Order: sequence, then structure tokens, then C-alpha cells
Amino acid sequence: MHTTSSLMPSLPTHRPLPEDVDDPAVLKEHIFPVLEGDDYWHRRIKQVLSDAGFVTTRIQREPEHPVWLMWLTRTSFDLAADNRTAAKQIRKLLVKGGIKILRNELSIIDRRKDKLRCVFVLASGAPGVLN
Repeated sequence: MHTTSSLMPSLPTHRPLPEDVDDPAVLKEHIFPVLEGDDYWHRRIKQVLSDAGFVTTRIQREPEHPVWLMWLTRTSFDLAADNRTAAKQIRKLLVKGGIKILRNELSIIDRRKDKLRCVFVLASGAPGVLN
């Protein structure tokens, strides 16, 4: 027989819950860095692509617009030869990884063999660069 606690998913250990989860000020203090601060979204995107078979050389969000640029190297992912289909494949990987990029909002702007430069629109995240 299972106990109730064994059926509940375990919480991540890297960030403890705030002391008072009903206090909006405390929650805001913990949630804001994930949504807008730090390089959370940069690292998240890089991890999703890494898990799929890409090396992210650089990822940056522009300071004035929700436009992101990424420089990728394909390692093991079976990417389509034409850029339009390849962009759809990359977008689908990111969406499955929890990054909400709308249809036709990711484009490959430069491609040389296994090296790609992509641009996409994503409102989340703080401006900055992750190498």
C-alpha cells in the first residue's frame, strides 16, 4: 500500500520554498528572478537544446525587444536540410521543453553546415548574453 507522501512528486532541492507561500510579497521575491531576472531562460533554452543534440555557443536577448539570438552547432540531432523545416524542428524542441515560442516566430538567419544562427521572439527573460 502506498502512502500519500510516496505518490507526491518530490520538490527540487536547488531552491527551497518560501517560508510563507500565502504572502504575495514573499512569492514575488522568489518568482520574479525566474520570470524576468537572471539568466534563467538563457540556461533553460541552452539545456533543452543540449539534451536534443545541439551545442549553444551563444544565446542573447536584446535589451529593447523580446528578440533572442542563438548560435548553435548541431552535434547529433537529425536536422532537415532546408531552413524552414529545420526552424520548425528547433521550435518544436523548445516548445516540448516548455519554452513557449509561437508558430513562425523562430527563423534560421544563417547556416553553414552544422553551424546555425537563429532568431526568435520570446517575451520571457532578462536582456543579456550567455556564452
